[in-house]
Amino acid sequence: MSTKENISLRKNRFEARKLSCLKVDDWCKKNDVSRHAYYYWYRKIQNVQHEEE
Repeated sequence: MSTKENISLRKNRFEARKLSCLKVDDWCKKNDVSRHAYYYWYRKIQNVQHEEE
């Protein structure tokens, strides 16, 4: 999977989490994602978005 595909996948997952109205911890448990990985990718995508501006 390329970096752009991976970032796109993560963006979609973050959007799905927002739409689910679940807390991050609850969403992570439900989707078998560690809280650490969630926030790692969240910060990484935030940095990419700032670089694009």
